Amino acid sequence: MNLSPSFPDYYVSNFFFRRTAMSPRIVFRAFFCFLTVCDKPATGPSSAPPDVSASFTSPTGGCGNFVLYKHDSLYTRFVVVNTLYDSLPIDTAYRTFSLPADSHLISVRIDAYPFADGRQYTGCFFYCTDIIMCPLGNVTPVKWNAVSGSIHVRRGEMKQTGFFSDYSVFLDINGMTFEDSLGQKEYIGHLDFDSAAVGWLPG
Repeated sequence: MNLSPSFPDYYVSNFFFRRTAMSPRIVFRAFFCFLTVCDKPATGPSSAPPDVSASFTSPTGGCGNFVLYKHDSLYTRFVVVNTLYDSLPIDTAYRTFSLPADSHLISVRIDAYPFADGRQYTGCFFYCTDIIMCPLGNVTPVKWNAVSGSIHVRRGEMKQTGFFSDYSVFLDINGMTFEDSLGQKEYIGHLDFDSAAVGWLPG
C-alpha cells in the first residue's frame, strides 16, 4: 500500500501546517500593533497659536479706574486690560489672577481695528471715559477675548489732588491665549505693561 500522500494532498496539508505554525506569530504582531502605532493613522504636530507678544511695542496707556492698553506701531491692534479698582483686591504687593477663573474681576482682550494705518490717532487717549476721546467714527474692532493665562499686578501709592485721585499700576500678562468669535486663537507669552498712571476724574 502506498502511504505517501498524493501530490495535492501533500501541499494542502503542508500549507495548512505552515499557516498553523505561523499563526501565533501573526497574532502576537497584531496585538503588538494594537498596543502601539502600527495601525493608527499618522497625525501631524498640533499647531500652536502664533505668539503676537512682540507686536505690541507702544508705551502703556491708561486711565479710568482702571484701563490699561498697549498697541502696535500702526495703531491697529490693542491689548486692553479692564477692571474696576474697587472690585479688584490689589495693593502695593504683587498679586496673581488667573483666567478664566478671575474673569469676573479683570478682563483682557485684543482689539483688531479694520483700518490699515491708525497713526493719525497718535497722542489720543483710547478707552477712557473720563476725558475727551479720539473720534474713531463707526469703527468696530474684532475682539479676541482672553480665555486662559495669568495676570500679575500691583499698584503704587494713592495720590489725591483736589477731586482727582490717581495711582500707578504695574502689570504683566503671561501665557495668555485669546480667541475670536470664529474660534481662531492668538497667544501672548509675556507682555509688560510698564508703570501707567490711572485714576478717575469726575465729570
